[in-house]
Amino acid sequence: MKPYPSLPNLDAPDAPSFEGSVWIRELVVGEALRFGVAEGGYLRFAAGQRTFTEDPPLRLRRAVRHVERSFDVEALLREASHPAELVFYGVATVRDGIEYDWARLPPFLGFDAWDGGRERWLPNDAVDRAFEGLGLAGVNAFEKELPVRHFYPGRYEVPDSAWYDGPAAGIVVRDSHGTRAVRRNPEARPSGDAGPDLPTDPEALATAVVTADLVERLAADLGDGATFDALLQTTLEESFRLCHAVAEGWDDAEMRTFRGTTAERLREFV
Repeated sequence: MKPYPSLPNLDAPDAPSFEGSVWIRELVVGEALRFGVAEGGYLRFAAGQRTFTEDPPLRLRRAVRHVERSFDVEALLREASHPAELVFYGVATVRDGIEYDWARLPPFLGFDAWDGGRERWLPNDAVDRAFEGLGLAGVNAFEKELPVRHFYPGRYEVPDSAWYDGPAAGIVVRDSHGTRAVRRNPEARPSGDAGPDLPTDPEALATAVVTADLVERLAADLGDGATFDALLQTTLEESFRLCHAVAEGWDDAEMRTFRGTTAERLREFV
């Protein structure tokens, strides 16, 4: 799948020039994730140079499962002439230094789409319609269809985030032709702030993270009739989303301990 292009700095001397109108989206911190529909009708994912259809990295499992459950593959197969030529891009919203409102922030937010058949990026408004129509949320836009003649990069201040009480991590500007640039906001990540202190012991971490509120939220997401095993799997994936910096260093025994303690916590709340 086509990798996403690197984003030049909006404030650099050689920053690109925009044409037509621009959309200004929030830069949401996380990990880039892209996906498409294979010829067999199943979703395939990629992050960086790695492509996978199963066993995604721990930190990406919640985003991958969320896309698999939410994305309307059948609608895409009905409506797109060449669905296998489309690639969808977004961010897996994993904890990475900014304390978003995790109860509101979806595990995946889309921001772009590539039509390989026509060798072009979808227009901004078409990207929004595609994600919404196919069951996924898109990254929020601070400005839509802002004429370039009214956009002054040097005067544009990064707004507050839509996902936590504080300034956004930055903005991504994209014009109607696919030209992009990014401004990162150092005020969004104070020096030395790496998020909450998380216990490294698996049992202590499960006790701290798997709360009644978390379980209630995930159970509501799954809906009535969800099995205990399904809730356990989703709870583990959500925990990895929030605690991947700790969990990805565990061995098999520590992972079993975490899974067992998580199951015990679930039994307390369901």
